[in-house]
Amino acid sequence: MNKKVYIIIIVLILILIKPFYSKFVQINMCLDIGVCAKGIKTKIDGNLVEINKENCEKYNRIWSEETQSCKIK
Repeated sequence: MNKKVYIIIIVLILILIKPFYSKFVQINMCLDIGVCAKGIKTKIDGNLVEINKENCEKYNRIWSEETQSCKIK
């Protein structure tokens, strides 16, 4: 019985951590290779902006409709 409770707790923790890990990966990818997902806030040309299609095109960057991301580098 004790092992089952621990396994259930571990599974619940992993399920709850997944969204945070996913956001971490998106932010890391934005910083490392310059492909930023929609909704991430980053600096483009010295201005802090939220990544979306309008801001991406405003700063003459490449917007990918398929992945909803902007190539800022």
